Amino acid sequence: MSTLALREAEGEWCHQAQAGELEGVEWVDTRLDPELAEGRQSRGADGRWRFRHRAVMRTLPPVIGEAASEAQAEGAPTAWEGLTMVLARAEWLVRSRAHLWAPWSPVPRLLATLVETYGVESAIHRFDPERLSRLAALLPTWHTHRGTLERARELLSKVSDDDPLAAAASPEQVDLADAPRLAHEVMVVHKLSWWQHRAEDGAEASYRIVGGLLRFQPSSGPRFGMQREDVLFAWTPGTGLPHHELRLLPAWTVVRLASSTP
Repeated sequence: MSTLALREAEGEWCHQAQAGELEGVEWVDTRLDPELAEGRQSRGADGRWRFRHRAVMRTLPPVIGEAASEAQAEGAPTAWEGLTMVLARAEWLVRSRAHLWAPWSPVPRLLATLVETYGVESAIHRFDPERLSRLAALLPTWHTHRGTLERARELLSKVSDDDPLAAAASPEQVDLADAPRLAHEVMVVHKLSWWQHRAEDGAEASYRIVGGLLRFQPSSGPRFGMQREDVLFAWTPGTGLPHHELRLLPAWTVVRLASSTP
């Protein structure tokens, strides 16, 4: 009783190639019978799929094909069988070329170019086949709705259990109990119009040095609030920022630092 494949041969070959299951030549259907159909897959005695590409014997005189088939039936190696193995990967890459840029690409490293075109840097995808596959599937729909901290975190959650932007807060979140404290914001030089745009009515800076850092937000009353393009990041002095992850946000994003130590 034959086993039915869940995918067509090209699709199955792509998925197995992406998963790194097609190393070596054990996956090649090396039978020399010219009557066997091309571009098919069959289950071997070991339970693994074998993939058959263009039959070499169909291009040779019948007498050579018959001799090679007889030799193979007797267990003798032939040059034609070796040629079948040599050409197999190139043949299947050509046969599956329509899938090269799909999430199930047989050459997942190619997807790095596609993913980076959407602005996801190599530090995020790490040339990992599984990450690249997930990103290639998500990015076309994600890209049209990008632009917020929440959407950036959504993308990162698809490739890692870590959340490098967990310490960041959007304007709607800064007053939440678990968000960075605006009162702990560190002074950074901006032009006067930047300050005026964010100053609430009557806001006046309250300069003080705490932990070697200049703070300016008043302890009470009107403050220098958050605008839509701002992101408040709880920063630990002496550590870096997740630059690659922050670049998932729009270019006009303003990262404002709030010291994690009051």
